[in-house]
Amino acid sequence: MHRPADGPLRQRGTAVHWDTPHWGIEIPADCASLLYQSAREALSNAFKYSAASTLNIQAAAVDHGIRLVVADDGTGFNSNLATIGRHHGYGLRLMAVAVQEAGGALDISATPGLGTTVTVTLPLD
Repeated sequence: MHRPADGPLRQRGTAVHWDTPHWGIEIPADCASLLYQSAREALSNAFKYSAASTLNIQAAAVDHGIRLVVADDGTGFNSNLATIGRHHGYGLRLMAVAVQEAGGALDISATPGLGTTVTVTLPLD
């Protein structure tokens, strides 16, 4: 993944840590696109809402798949509200649908005051 040297989160003072080891895994284009869109949504939400001081992004191979984790130490939220209501979590709902249609799993773990972790796991076979 491309990492801008001085993106908006870093300009705000957020420490951004990347853990994206490359083991020569071939990721199909549709899967790579979904991972990119998921990361973009999670990072956008962290920028807009979290007030985080630290953000961790990890991509790792898992059993027959790949996992993306975006975690922050920000304000968190009630994750039960992310998928209901007219004005809550529209981007997260779209992410959930796209990930499910690709045969993957989305987990959003958030608690007010304790940060948010978004985990996307996609199959590669």
